[in-house]
Amino acid sequence: MRTALFSPEDKLTLLRPRSVPSKLLYPVKPCAPGDEEKLSASAKAALSAHIAAFEERMGENDAPGIRDMLINEAKAVYDAELTACGEESAEGAHLLYLHMKADDTKDTERFDPIVNFYADHVYKVLDGSNLSAAAFKVFAAHVSTYPGCAACQTSGSKSKSKSKACVKVAVSQEGSIAFRMRRVWKPTPDQLAAKAFYDLRVEACGVPPASQHEGAGMPCAITRRRPTAVERALGTEGGARKEVERNFGFQYPYDETSSDSDNMFAPPPKHVDWEYRGYQQ
Repeated sequence: MRTALFSPEDKLTLLRPRSVPSKLLYPVKPCAPGDEEKLSASAKAALSAHIAAFEERMGENDAPGIRDMLINEAKAVYDAELTACGEESAEGAHLLYLHMKADDTKDTERFDPIVNFYADHVYKVLDGSNLSAAAFKVFAAHVSTYPGCAACQTSGSKSKSKSKACVKVAVSQEGSIAFRMRRVWKPTPDQLAAKAFYDLRVEACGVPPASQHEGAGMPCAITRRRPTAVERALGTEGGARKEVERNFGFQYPYDETSSDSDNMFAPPPKHVDWEYRGYQQ
């Protein structure tokens, strides 16, 4: 389901740097429809308290940027990717996916969500209380709808009887800006159609078993064909298309050949009004 919501073109767009922080269409860590309704009253109350605490922290403006929360190895790859896209000096430019494991024997590259490469220390305890596993899944889905934000549930210090789990969150500057500015990623017509079909199937057939379905979410990984050396040199890697000047079948550029030249193989002159002659560029 997570793959079907995004066309190949949409996935390539997700790999490009974003300059305006916006709330994502779907969570990076999704939960199935109806998971929140199945919670008990106490679990819902704890979930609401955690969401309120998270949004209070999101309202602050001292959160670190996505790059600053990465492990050292990922920072170098992050900078190289921005440079390759020409966005190394663009203000607010950030990535949502990163390619870390290079394998020259394969002709594809795998990009994983950027939050997978965060350092452990960027996760801060949100609330002293705990969440059930089902409630935490709903909470993690809510958190991951903001760019660069993630939640985890870990065990705290052990007591005499049992270990106490705590909820931690990583809040990014980009996610905080998206929350405070109330900006939301605008879906494409294809994404709206895919989501409408998904909702109709759920209404008609019900939600698939949890083992087969994770809910509507952002792609958990994106695979891209590895660009060739020629594509890198031309700047057409990643499926980007470079606009070239059309010469109506000639395999070389226009020149200044006279229009009355007897050379039938000469390129057409620049001053010829091709649209006037019925050609559409």
